[in-house]
Amino acid sequence: MLAPLTLASVIVIALYVVILLISFRWLIPRLSTTAKKLATIILATQALVILLGIQSVHSDTYVLRLFNIDRENNLAAAVAGMQLALVAQLALLTAWLARGQSLWRRIYLLGFGLLFLLLAREELLETRHGQDMVPWELLYAAVGVAVLVATLVVAARSPRSMWIWYICLLTGLAISAAGALLIEQLRFLEICSDLGLVRYNTFFDMDSCLAYLIEESKEFLGIWLVLVAMLGLLSDVVAKPKLFLRCLLYALPILLFIVIVSISDPDLNRVHFKLQEKFDASPADVSFESGVRLYGYQIERVEASYLEVSLWLSALPFGYNGLGYSIHLIDPVTATTLSSQDKFASVSGSRVRGPWHLPVFRQSLQLDSVADFPRNQAFL
Repeated sequence: MLAPLTLASVIVIALYVVILLISFRWLIPRLSTTAKKLATIILATQALVILLGIQSVHSDTYVLRLFNIDRENNLAAAVAGMQLALVAQLALLTAWLARGQSLWRRIYLLGFGLLFLLLAREELLETRHGQDMVPWELLYAAVGVAVLVATLVVAARSPRSMWIWYICLLTGLAISAAGALLIEQLRFLEICSDLGLVRYNTFFDMDSCLAYLIEESKEFLGIWLVLVAMLGLLSDVVAKPKLFLRCLLYALPILLFIVIVSISDPDLNRVHFKLQEKFDASPADVSFESGVRLYGYQIERVEASYLEVSLWLSALPFGYNGLGYSIHLIDPVTATTLSSQDKFASVSGSRVRGPWHLPVFRQSLQLDSVADFPRNQAFL
């Protein structure tokens, strides 16, 4: 039997092969030369991200964790947000250039573009998990039904030669929704077990569901089909784009990615606020010779016999590689060590996002306390 990660990789590759064979047979040849190149570039970018994401599952290196597609707030999420924003920009651009087409089609494209701008914002800020009024799954389903109805109405009023793009668009949305709404539920292990699906262990997640590994890949692929559909609609409007439009189309993904990465980079104050709000940790800003940075700490007396000390440390690009740390409780009067503990650094604990998407990991250990410590005395 194949290992879970290998099986998930085979499923993802098979899905991509089928969709790409269909796309490059019936869809891509219909695009303008510029649109063909752009679609291929975006496809190659997401394929690279997914490949690195699969490699990151069993990795403890910071570089690969940036491309973990099952994690939010990293470079993989930035690429996903860029794709969504690019679809939005293409829809708005097509609505602007399609001045000779039906007013209803232009209104549809305008609404579609604004919707995908909101989706890109959600991908960036993770606002859906903060909704208290309506479950985000129900809200997404309602929006999906509205888009389906609007697309069918506009397609029925469009020339038959354009139907293929609306079919491509709805297919892409269906594939993406299957990942975002259905497979997303498999993050709950009890659902995974009830369905008889394979569970597996990873370096970071002690237990997870095999099908959950392909969720983000399906979303990537689905949005790429939506992107191809938008490029097709744009190609019908402008078959031979001028130099300025060609340069704009090539520059848009790069500009959007830079903007997304820049605005999603938390500063030191936001990191400290998150540590204080979520973990009640005291802020700190200390850099060590190893390159590790201390962002916060927490000291709690769990019982009379020991203290629990937690440090929030930045990761190193290629893992901690045997790096350890020591905690000493020192009597400031005699300068003697009353209690100490040594431990290797690890990336398996809780984490928050630091500047430039650098993960900040929690390091915890127990420090034995001594019953006859001097009282009414400060300790460092």
